[in-house]
Amino acid sequence: MKKGRFFSLNRSLIRSELIFWLSVVLTSIILFYYVRRVNQSDFLVFLHAAREISRGRSPYPPVGSPVTYSGSSYVYPYFVAYLLQPLGYFSNYLASMIFVYLSILLNALTIRFSVGAKPLVAVALMISSPFVIAIQMGTLTPILIFGMVFVWHFRDRLKIVGGFVLAGVAMSKLYLAPLLLFPIWTKRYSLTISSLTSSILLLGIGFVVGPLSPLGFAKMLLLLSGHETLQGWSLTRLMGTLVTSHILRDLSVGAVAGGVIFVGLGIYRKTKDDSILFVALIAASLVLTPILWSSYLPILLVPILIKRRDPLFLVAAGTIGTLLVTPDRGTLAVNGFQFLIEFTSLVLAFRIYINSRVDLLGEAFGKRLFLAVKRLPLRSVVPGVFLILGLVILMVASPVLMPDVLVQIGVFSVFVIAILDSLRGSGFNLSESVKGGFLSSRRRPGLPTG
Repeated sequence: MKKGRFFSLNRSLIRSELIFWLSVVLTSIILFYYVRRVNQSDFLVFLHAAREISRGRSPYPPVGSPVTYSGSSYVYPYFVAYLLQPLGYFSNYLASMIFVYLSILLNALTIRFSVGAKPLVAVALMISSPFVIAIQMGTLTPILIFGMVFVWHFRDRLKIVGGFVLAGVAMSKLYLAPLLLFPIWTKRYSLTISSLTSSILLLGIGFVVGPLSPLGFAKMLLLLSGHETLQGWSLTRLMGTLVTSHILRDLSVGAVAGGVIFVGLGIYRKTKDDSILFVALIAASLVLTPILWSSYLPILLVPILIKRRDPLFLVAAGTIGTLLVTPDRGTLAVNGFQFLIEFTSLVLAFRIYINSRVDLLGEAFGKRLFLAVKRLPLRSVVPGVFLILGLVILMVASPVLMPDVLVQIGVFSVFVIAILDSLRGSGFNLSESVKGGFLSSRRRPGLPTG
């Protein structure tokens, strides 16, 4: 009997794995359709830089040159191009295809590693438009997502390797540098030493061996951000349309990012839930960066995979991403087919959710929701209504800013969901903690002192 169960269980696992990877292969057909219609602009820049290094030449444009923000110049740390040197020996097409296969594999492994062999999640996320655009452009986003999830899951086991991976993520895209604070504030000393040492080595060796000094590299980035901020979806651009002073704009963005970190750190110190701190640092990074493109949006998946591994939530996230942006040069028929697949996946996931959690959608749930709304104090409702009206007016009055507003709402929504998950069942009172100070070292009444 036991032997039969054992082999039956194995057959079930094998079947689920086969279905998962089959769904990955099928969605890859759509991905390759989009990839073949656009040259991988970011990856071709990396590839050109890698070849320039192999020939003993500088991969960077002249410092201060308008070529810096042309979209075809290498503006990343030196070590990134150095690591991609092996691909420089292949043709542009073959190197691009290798990178596409790698990106698809890393996206699939990230999903499989985080939530298991769930084909609906794989389909919804892998053909979600932000993921498609990231692969179309040949960005580092799939590598960054996999790296962050890897660091999170192995933060207490593979500390040395995890520190190196964390440094690679933070130094490849410098706007993710706040993540280096995570091991420091959570007192993971081995991870801290490994990540900081690796970061110094990755950047330092590039400045010693490469053609740019730290000052020259910083000047190049400032020139780039000053130009691309006007085109992206960042909070810096959104605030720049509301205030005329650049100083006030930057202070406002810094204050918002600081507030996110402050709340995350405060809740972490009260609940000891380090996931909220990790999520807060990701959210703060996306708030701080002056350059934010649609290909960055898949990074919002990381907090969801850490805090909310509910398949319905993940499938909904993929569908929302597809509604938010459209892949480059896709036909109406293929874009419609893509959304049809997303919508079908969402319906199936919702059906599964209803079958497993009928109570949450029954009469009892309706009564609880009605009572919760009825008990809301007027002083809490009025500001919320005005906030929603303000956002609607802003989006209607300025359609150009609509993506900026929606993306920022998405960033903060993910952060708020992470907070609520951290507080659920912890006995933590948010209002009391605000009154007492998030960073206060005083113990809450009633807690044991021994």
